[in-house]
Amino acid sequence: YLRIPDNVIQNYLPFFQNIKLIPEIESKINLFCKNLNSDTVSLHIRSWNLPNEKIRKHLFNIKKIKEKLKTLHNRQILLVTDNRNLIKELKEFNIITYPRISNIDRNSELSIQEDLIELYLLSKNKTMILSHFSTFSEVAWWLGGCSRDITIL
Repeated sequence: YLRIPDNVIQNYLPFFQNIKLIPEIESKINLFCKNLNSDTVSLHIRSWNLPNEKIRKHLFNIKKIKEKLKTLHNRQILLVTDNRNLIKELKEFNIITYPRISNIDRNSELSIQEDLIELYLLSKNKTMILSHFSTFSEVAWWLGGCSRDITIL
């Protein structure tokens, strides 16, 4: 992220800024954004728990994540994750989540729409804590304008 040359960012950023959402999705994003404030932190946790992701499972380290969250001094944290059990695991922190109706399922239209909503919500905050080797994290970073205030865990 931070090693990407500025000229590359400037060349690619307009493509992300020109994406147009359908009004229904954009409306849901804007409605939920009312829950965010200028101090909200975006947190994306990829748990790498699918059967074909076992080689990356070691990248998920809940202890490191909790250590980082403790340094935020109770700031509001928007959590987006592929493992809904982490919401309970992180209950000691000031966590908010998008109220998904669907389970995470790459074959469900509703689930994919809610993934997109969460992706855009992640992009709305200046401070981002993102997952290693996750294109979901990276796209949120690009959509958010390539914030310099990021941590990769």
